This record gives sequence, structure tokens and C-alpha cells, in this order.
Amino acid sequence: MTKKTNKAGIFGKYGTHYGGCLRKYTNKIEVSQHKYLCEFCGKYAVKRNGVGIWGSKVCGKVKGGFASNLANQEESGLSRQPKDRASTSHAPTYSAAAAAASQESLNAASAAVNLAFKAVVEFTEAKRLEDEANSAYSSYQTSSIKIFEALSAEDAKFTAANAAFNLQAARAKQAVKAAIDAKAVVDAKAAEADRAAAAEASQVSDAATAVSTAAKEAAQEYLNAVEASLDLATRAVAESTEASRLEDEFTSALASYEDAVKEGREVLIQKGAELEAAEAALHRQAAKAADEAKVVARAKAAEADSVAAAEASQVSDDAAAAVSTAAPALE
Repeated sequence: MTKKTNKAGIFGKYGTHYGGCLRKYTNKIEVSQHKYLCEFCGKYAVKRNGVGIWGSKVCGKVKGGFASNLANQEESGLSRQPKDRASTSHAPTYSAAAAAASQESLNAASAAVNLAFKAVVEFTEAKRLEDEANSAYSSYQTSSIKIFEALSAEDAKFTAANAAFNLQAARAKQAVKAAIDAKAVVDAKAAEADRAAAAEASQVSDAATAVSTAAKEAAQEYLNAVEASLDLATRAVAESTEASRLEDEFTSALASYEDAVKEGREVLIQKGAELEAAEAALHRQAAKAADEAKVVARAKAAEADSVAAAEASQVSDDAAAAVSTAAPALE
């Protein structure tokens, strides 16, 4: 089946209605609404979204233009008057009215686009504030982790110092126990020497010299044992003094650690409160700005739609009047 609109083109759907001049003019308008070359992505993807609003289906960019044509109407040839009909005397009046209506629609659409751009800018600012709040919260989390790691390191140092102190204390206890055992041995030997000297004194005077010599040797051993016990006691006292010094250092380190932990906790609490307050303020500002932008954009869009509808109705009435005026001449 052959096509019946090869010559008529896109306006063949109107058949023989409305007159040739109006059909050709409508054909130019509808053809001009087809896809244009996008200056952002370089593809033929720009189509008419509304009155004076043109957008790319590929990159999503939106720009303003004429009501029915992205380019200038003078350059696109939409305002040229037909010259092949006897009814051209009525066409200038209709073309001027349509051009004026299109210009008014373009102005209203441009105002609506500007309001939409302002709303987009305000929404972008609110999004930026939200991103800054998220970044501040991430920094707060990072600082909290670092402080926790520092506290863990200090806790490990405290554990190591406590273990060293316990080891020194155990060694000091062992030294004191050894000194006590040595003293007991010396006391036992001294008692035994005394008993031996008393027993030998009752013997015969012939054995007095030998007993005296043995007593001297026992006394010398006793003196040596006493000196050894004194050395052990001195060492035990020195180790006990060192243990006391280590205990003092441990107590001082523990107090410093507790102060650092307390100060770190206070700083964390203060920073957390400040960040929460800043985040809440930013969320409130962003929500308020977004709500205001939405209300303003909706109001302006509704106003622009009403104005465009009124202007379209006026253009339709003017076109009907022009058709009724041109009908006798066409007949």
C-alpha cells in the first residue's frame, strides 16, 4: 500500500481542512520542533519540553528558547509570509499576532526557566551544606578512632609498667626471705657453738687449749656468717628501696594516665556536642532552603502555566478569527 502523504508531509494528517496557508505554517512549526544539535554533548537530542523550554535527552541539559523553535524565528523562516495564494493580504495580520503571542510566551517561559534555575542553585547549595556536614562527621569519627588508639597504647604501657613492678616486688620478697633464712641459719650455728663451748669447758683442763681454739674458729665463722647476713640484709634493703621508687613512679604514671584519659574524654564529649549541634543546624538550614525553593518554584511554575494557557487561548481565538476572515477570500 502506497503512502498518501509523500507530498503533503507531516501536515497531511489535516487533509483538506483549514486551508493551504495554515497547513504549511503548521508544518514549519511542527518540523521545527524536531530534534536539534546539543551544544553540550554534540548529539541531535534536543527536543521541546514545554513552552520555551528545550532539553537534551542524552546529557540532560536544559536551556531556554522560543516557544515553538529553538533557533530565531526570523532565521528559521517561520515568519515569512506565503506568496502562492491570493489570500496573502490576510496573512500578515495573523503572523504579527502569532509572533507577538509567541514573544509573550517566550518571556513567560524565560522567567519560569530562571526561577527553575534559581531553585536548582538553592538545592545545590543545600546539598553542598549536607556534604560538608557529612565530611565534618567523618572527621569526628576519625579523630575518635585516633584518640581510642592513643588510649589503647597508654593502657598497654600501663600494663607493661604494672608487670615490671610486680616482677621487682617478687624479687624483693625473695631477697627478704633469703635474708631471713640466712639469719636463722646463723642463729642456729651460734647456739650450737655456744653449747659446744659449754660442753668443752667442763672437760679436762688439758683440752682447754683445743676448746679455746675451736671456740675462736667458731667465733670467726659466726662473724663471717654475720657479715654475710648483713650483706644480704643490705642488698634486701637496697632492692626494697628500688621497689619503693618503682612503686612511686608507677603511681605517678597511673595518675598521669588517669588525667590524660579524663581530659581526652572531656574533649571527645565537647567535640561530639559541637559536631551534633552543627550537623543539626545544617540539616535545618538545608531543609528550610529546599522547602522555600520548592514553594517558590511551584508558585512561579503555576503562574507561568496559567499565563501560557491564557496566551495560547488568545492565540487560538486570533487564529480562528483570521480563518473566519480569510474564508470568504479562499472561497
